Formats: sequence, C-alpha cells, structure tokens
Amino acid sequence: MRKILLLVFICCKLCGYAQKAKFGVKSGLNLSTQISYRDFGYEPLLSFHVGFVFEKPLSERFIFKTEAVYSRKGNKNDFETIRLNNIDVPLLIMYKIKKLYFLVGPQYSHIIRVHRKLKCENKDCESIYKSSTNSPNIGVAAGLEYQLGKRSLSGVRVHQDIFFSNINIGVVQPWQLNFFIDGSSQYPNTGLLLVSIKTRTLQTYLTFYF
Repeated sequence: MRKILLLVFICCKLCGYAQKAKFGVKSGLNLSTQISYRDFGYEPLLSFHVGFVFEKPLSERFIFKTEAVYSRKGNKNDFETIRLNNIDVPLLIMYKIKKLYFLVGPQYSHIIRVHRKLKCENKDCESIYKSSTNSPNIGVAAGLEYQLGKRSLSGVRVHQDIFFSNINIGVVQPWQLNFFIDGSSQYPNTGLLLVSIKTRTLQTYLTFYF
C-alpha cells in the first residue's frame, strides 16, 4: 500500500499543482474474468470499483491522468466464486476532441486479498485468503470518456494484465485433485492451491471533480 501511495504522489509532483490540475472521485461497475493456462470453465463476475482521480493538462489536447482505485474482480463457475480485491494505479495519456476523450496507458495492479466461496452440498463454504504474489502486475488500459458537465464525465475502459499472477485460492477439495493439472500447483504438505492467472476487465464509470 505504501508503494502505491508513493507512486501516485510522485506522479502528482512531477506534473505539478497548476491551477488547471483537477482532483476527483470515480465509481462504477467491473465485468471481469481470468485467463489461465487451462480452461476452468469460469464465467465473468460483475462487481464494482471506487477511487480517486488526478488530471493535469499537458497541452491544449493532451492530458495526463492517474488514479488510485480499489477494484473488485474475479470469476465464477458451477463449483465456486473467486473474488480478487485489487488496488489499481493507471498512468494514462488522454487526447481531447471536443467533449470526447481517448485514453491509453500502462496500469499497475496489486491483488491484496482473495475471497473464495465454494458451493457445497448443503451450504456455501466460505474462506478468505491473502494473495501469494509478492510482485506487482503490469497491464495495459484503454478507453473512452465523455464530458457530461464541467465537473462530471462518464467513461468505459478495458484493462488486460500482461503477466501471470500466482494466487493462493485455499485448500484443495477432493473434486479438484484431477481438475487442476496445468497452470496450478499445490504447496507441499499443505493442500493449498496456487493458480496462475491474468485478469481482463471491462469497466463503466462516472467521475466527479472537486
């Protein structure tokens, strides 16, 4: 968390605090899924994100934009639902055409917690596990935004991880022993399962400026 806040602080300092710089808040919906070495039959998961926004004009048409966002992502199938709690920090360049903005840039993402719900015979079995990855993931984000008013805009964005993240999704169930073959492994003598995934997310949101 300290590294993420430091990254946002450095970006803001580099851009300066000119009068045209803007701060705001954003919130919206996520439709996300995970890519793995093997098809686990997962379906996209609908969730949400919320965070802070900083913008600094670079010229008449180009704008630098960064965010610090808490974002829930994940997927589900007939046996379980996996929810990933993320901190996302995109570093974006926006190009303005009247009220329309095109944006693209890299995005730093870090999984801070994994929530896994298993579907048992009689009731749901629910456990929470921390992510086993100690390194950040880097992805690419691109999207469109439309200015609704002087202090608001709407947007749609897609994000794709570049690298695989290793996450611990908890104790292996008997039915999983023959299912997780490629792209996953068990911690020795623990029964815990390590899965390698990439996340792909479609977002729609509203932003309000102070």
